[in-house]
Amino acid sequence: NLKKLILNKIFCFIIVIIFLQFFFVIYSGGDWMVQYRFLIPAIPFLSLALTISLEEFMKIFSLKKIIANSIIACVILLTAASLLFADYKIIDIETVLWNNLKELSSGIKKEIPENSLVANGSSGIIPYYLEDVNFLDIVGLTNKYIARNGFRHGTWFEKSLPGYVYSRTPGWLILWKKKKEDGVYKFENASPCYFDMSQDINFKKYSLHKTYDVYDDVRIELYKLNDKAN
Repeated sequence: NLKKLILNKIFCFIIVIIFLQFFFVIYSGGDWMVQYRFLIPAIPFLSLALTISLEEFMKIFSLKKIIANSIIACVILLTAASLLFADYKIIDIETVLWNNLKELSSGIKKEIPENSLVANGSSGIIPYYLEDVNFLDIVGLTNKYIARNGFRHGTWFEKSLPGYVYSRTPGWLILWKKKKEDGVYKFENASPCYFDMSQDINFKKYSLHKTYDVYDDVRIELYKLNDKAN
């Protein structure tokens, strides 16, 4: 029966798809969020693989229908229980953080003139609320040039290319910092891309304009291009 399972073309096709999805996550650098959203597309295929495997397992041991259904019911209940008792603390933290950022975006909007070019590390909420401002994504998530030509730090999923960002001469920089056990806010704690931006020689052309506390251990620093650097 094991040989039959291996020779099952549908089962093998499903396993290949699962393998390719996991390979993509490993190759692309994965994700910083604990929900592992890059692996979500593999869930239906994992379910199919489990179903086929259980079917063959039942055939091997010639299990009665009622016993087989009981095993399936137990698997479903255990899965449901894992979802019920899972730790959702990180999701709650993320929700508060991004809701805080929504409120802060109105204040950031007052500081940056319309039609300015802003290099921003986390494109999404801030660009949405600053619709009259032009944004340059410094981590390559929405910038094709950085996505293709940037470099990564180990398995970190974001790409960095500070030389290109500074070559566009943005008038403003929005950089993130995160605090860890030492109590010091650092760029590298939030993302290696921010650290790369701060280490580039062109960073000296910018001055800290304002700081925003987004969460207990997360802050945003808004930098403005010095007038003499224009």
